Amino acid sequence: MFKHNVKLFLRTIKRYKTTFMINVIGLSSGLACVFLIALWVLDEVQVDKFHENDEYLYQVWNKFESREGPRVLNWTPSILAETMADKLPEVKYAASQTVPAQFAKTPLRVNNKIIKTAGVFAGKDYFNIFSYPLIEGNKNQVLEEINSIVISESLANQLFGSPKEVVGKVIEWDAMGMLGKHQVSGVFKDIPTNSTTHFDFILPLAAYKKGIIHNGGKNDWVNNNPITYILLNEGTNVQEFAAKIENFSKLQDEDVEADLIITKYSSNYLYSNFENGKQTSGRMNYVYLFSCIALFILTIACINFMNLSTANASRRLKEIGVKKALGSKRTTLITQYFGESVMTAFISLLFALLVVFLFIPQFNVITGKTLSLSFEPLTFGLLLLIAFFTGVLAGSYPALHLSRFKPVTILRGQLKNSWGEVWVRKGLVIFQFSLSIILIIAVLLVSQQVDYVRSKNLGMDKDNVVYFSQEGHLRQNAEAFLKELKTFPNIVNAAMTSQNIIGTNINTTGGG
Repeated sequence: MFKHNVKLFLRTIKRYKTTFMINVIGLSSGLACVFLIALWVLDEVQVDKFHENDEYLYQVWNKFESREGPRVLNWTPSILAETMADKLPEVKYAASQTVPAQFAKTPLRVNNKIIKTAGVFAGKDYFNIFSYPLIEGNKNQVLEEINSIVISESLANQLFGSPKEVVGKVIEWDAMGMLGKHQVSGVFKDIPTNSTTHFDFILPLAAYKKGIIHNGGKNDWVNNNPITYILLNEGTNVQEFAAKIENFSKLQDEDVEADLIITKYSSNYLYSNFENGKQTSGRMNYVYLFSCIALFILTIACINFMNLSTANASRRLKEIGVKKALGSKRTTLITQYFGESVMTAFISLLFALLVVFLFIPQFNVITGKTLSLSFEPLTFGLLLLIAFFTGVLAGSYPALHLSRFKPVTILRGQLKNSWGEVWVRKGLVIFQFSLSIILIIAVLLVSQQVDYVRSKNLGMDKDNVVYFSQEGHLRQNAEAFLKELKTFPNIVNAAMTSQNIIGTNINTTGGG
């Protein structure tokens, strides 16, 4: 039966070349757009999902009461993690980590080679919580010593030419006003692109605490600096645990004003906004939006296929009449026409994949992603499912419409379009144009919003502003350097700030 339907399909292509090409062009264009959006959506929902302990991996937040309502901050006391691990039996591991943007471009030196890259400070159990595989070193020991440093595979290649046999080698690091020498204790594989956290080296949190005290700070429950992550034991009731730790910080120090809340680590990317102290929305809104856009595009392509197929019905009426007169059942004809539409969809799939392959580099530039047309089981299965669904949806009305005609009516030439058929085709066209208009309006609105953001007066002029970080001797002689800068005739003014207000802000928070 399948072989017979394939032969009929090939004959139909040969007989109606123009109609077939128009259908393929329409479906392949729609499928290409849908595939690009599907790859983006698939990447979005998989961000931070690669951690083996994803189900029990949580982030701890501070929740403060303000005049505007509850406000949630990701900075927590640097002693919170170790205290939670000691006093809460539900916590298997706990570790603090500094905000990655805080040390986004710090210099590392090996002999005369200097490389600026991002790094973090982290607690000793960091590698027991997060799935960053070690090439060299023991995950239970790499962050034990205060002068140790764990580097990425790519950084090891840059500094030493290879990630092998680098344990014990010395790297000089300059930040927080301290110039220190650290011994390499381990090498971890490069962090996956679908991670929200990216860095090339990790230093022990003990060194960070020493730096805080060195710079006049305090290591207590009131001063908040790093982010805290916890790994719960399997079987832990998360809701009961969340209620249990709400006043945990206040019980440790009566001067603390913040409550603690927890969120699943892998959900923070898509649900980054907070309302009334609770995690609500965020990038997930964009996932829903672009999923709807993909569905609209697919629907438009399917309606176009339906209209062309029904418009071409008059040329196939005699074929249908003869088949029915010879004993073909309606189910046989329905199977044939569904098969034709599905096979057309799979042929369109091949052209759509070619279009995606050609345009995915430009799409990555637009989205800031590193998507690739990989044929992993999940991705490939999703593409096949979309193509099959498209074929079934596009062929549903033509198959049911063409197969219902009576053979006597067809062969006598007495077939007339009913009032309902005319309105179905008109309705499909109207619906198709309505979706197109909605998409055009949405694009115009987004374009206006982007233009507004770009042209909005933020109260400062970023043009002709040069900024750089203070490092080494420059940090130690900052005031003298600033005074010297102001003597240059081409410099209008100069100033120092604790944070980079032109580029990345290190204070990443969730608003209430």
